Amino acid sequence: MEDDERGLLMDTFNPEWMPLIGCTKTHKFRVRSVQFGDGYRQTAGDGPNPKASEYQLQWVVDGTTAQSIKSFLDSQEGWRKFIFTPPGNGELSQYVTCEGYEAVEDGEGWEKISATFVSSVTP
Repeated sequence: MEDDERGLLMDTFNPEWMPLIGCTKTHKFRVRSVQFGDGYRQTAGDGPNPKASEYQLQWVVDGTTAQSIKSFLDSQEGWRKFIFTPPGNGELSQYVTCEGYEAVEDGEGWEKISATFVSSVTP
């Protein structure tokens, strides 16, 4: 756990192995809209921070590292926010959640883990 800029204690996701290169980053915008009877449509951003990002990440790691990653994600239980620094681009750390993951063992001591991290504006 570490302090964020507000002094809150939060877990930090920092696995031994970086995710595979080429993680997919998706941006979504929350938009409110209303359609009027005369065909006019009005739209506006939903709230002060309408942009949300998702990171689809994958690791191919040995069994010990896989267990470490899965234990961390299990401890967050899908709803607890944690600190994550996206790979590459020198992006700043973000608050994210992970509602689930998929783990596939190859039978030779390696495991492929796939997870989607969803950004959150506040801790």
